[in-house]
Parts: sequence; C-alpha cells; structure tokens
Amino acid sequence: MWYRYQEGDSLADIARLVNRYHLSIERNIAKNRGIRPPARKRSSRCLSLSEREEISRGISTDGSVREIAELAT
Repeated sequence: MWYRYQEGDSLADIARLVNRYHLSIERNIAKNRGIRPPARKRSSRCLSLSEREEISRGISTDGSVREIAELAT
C-alpha cells in the first residue's frame, strides 16, 4: 500500500489491489500523515511461537508448571 501511494497510484486503485474499501485506505494514510510507519517489532519480553508451542504441549499432557518451564528453556 505504502509503495503504491508513494508511486502516485490513486487511492481507489490501491484499495482494489489490497481488496479493501477506498475509505479504509484513505483513513490509514491520513492517520499516518502519508508517511510509512516503522516496521512493527515484538518486545523481547514476549514469548516466541516455539515457546508458546512448548507451553501448549506441556498443558495438553497435564505437565506441572516446573516441567513445562524446563521444556520451554
């Protein structure tokens, strides 16, 4: 979306390409004042997908909290 906007494509054309309504594209661009926002990055304090999977497996096998913590580290 941002690349197309910077290239000068119309909002209607961008909306058709990303399968959204024209107003949602316009609102998004206006909210950011026409400047591409920085890439989103998860906090290092958040669990990774693999850590979440290990915890889920531990819960499904009725593992104790200590056993699950050992598996996740």
